[in-house]
Amino acid sequence: MKKGFGLIGILIVVAIIAIAVSGGFYYASPGNQAIKESGGIDNVLENAENAKSQQEEGNQDINNLLNEI
Repeated sequence: MKKGFGLIGILIVVAIIAIAVSGGFYYASPGNQAIKESGGIDNVLENAENAKSQQEEGNQDINNLLNEI
């Protein structure tokens, strides 16, 4: 009869705990929270495209004003 858990059993338990802890850190990371709060990755990408087009429009307006001078 074996007594105790044995080394393999202890290593498996430690691995399971490590996976659970690292998964919790990934789930609670600020980047993931920001994506969830803003309505998902598609919404984040759409907002980025909108910001890019607004930036380009602003740059074009500045270029037009500078050309008038």
